[in-house]
Amino acid sequence: MKTDPWVTWWSHAQRGCGLINQQQPTHQCVNIHRLPEASAIRFRFSNFYDTQDVEITNVTLTYHDQEFPITFQKASTYILHQDETILSDPVDIHCMAKDTLILDYDIITQQACTSGIDVSNDQDIQTDGVVIYLFHGIDIISKDIKGCICAFGDSIVEMAQWTNVLKEMLKEKGYVLINQGISGNRLLKDLQHIQMDASHAYILEGTTAQQKIEEPKIFQHIPITKQCFGKPGIKRLKQEILDTHNHMKAIICAIGINDLYQPGTFCAELLELPTLEEMQQAYTNIWQQIKDSECDLLVVGITSFLASDGASTEKEMMRLALNEWMKQSTLPDGFVAFDDILCDTNHVLFDDVHIGDHLHPNAYGGKKMANKIYQQLEKLL
Repeated sequence: MKTDPWVTWWSHAQRGCGLINQQQPTHQCVNIHRLPEASAIRFRFSNFYDTQDVEITNVTLTYHDQEFPITFQKASTYILHQDETILSDPVDIHCMAKDTLILDYDIITQQACTSGIDVSNDQDIQTDGVVIYLFHGIDIISKDIKGCICAFGDSIVEMAQWTNVLKEMLKEKGYVLINQGISGNRLLKDLQHIQMDASHAYILEGTTAQQKIEEPKIFQHIPITKQCFGKPGIKRLKQEILDTHNHMKAIICAIGINDLYQPGTFCAELLELPTLEEMQQAYTNIWQQIKDSECDLLVVGITSFLASDGASTEKEMMRLALNEWMKQSTLPDGFVAFDDILCDTNHVLFDDVHIGDHLHPNAYGGKKMANKIYQQLEKLL
């Protein structure tokens, strides 16, 4: 029985934001909205995509026109080493629902910081730009929150078409939904190479914000600082989710489509397409990690991408085989797939459920997905 009163109320997945040179602000101002009534708060900072030490200093929290210093192990400054994460010392507050809190801090580095979070689709966190650096999560003590549920996946998670709908449903049950999706994220591999032109800039989310790509660029041998699609799911699950979230009731595992879709497109060679057995082994690995952490596990099947630019008969056969294997597995606590509500009889997405690319759900498709996920998730709560 967990007795720790802290619950992770918000976090988002970091990515390597160094693929395109950009100006990283030395000062960050973060507005925090829709926080539930809470009696204490603490903040997480992480350095998962820099190879340098980064210094956090002059950290303050402002609410109700009062400014509170934020410290780390009672020090006003903290140096984060590579792959390190730190929780601030707690601050006693009397925050009411709908209060806005402001977190300010300075970053001191030798080179531009690259451990960033894209908050362009975030309803709770706002900043002057698109990317927030180093700041990684919020824990609170609140009598209104039973625990958190994490959605672990790729762009179909991060774009929030179904997660934002599900988030409001879960709020009625006393749970918060944590969006841990990264656009382009794969289960097995990180980004090996990418050929990018202006038409692909949007895929890099915040890493190309307000920048123009005049000529096609080819990137190879991509270091961690430039991993705009994040570390592969099999590597980031423990470090970025299992080890950093408090009172996590369940994980919705919704990753794997990019392992099939990307090979043969602008961001992966066809030879990177995994075998069915490699995917099954990787899923079994992360599912077992989740179960060992005493979280419930709801597995989401891979959605169709037939008629997209990355589709093939071989990939579709593997998708169907993986979904059937997931359905039959006894390791997850639940399974949900969407062909019956999103696809025609040929397993092609209906035109009214995707954004036009036969890959990503739109708001209507996301709502249908959220309703079906909730039906299964409710059984675990």
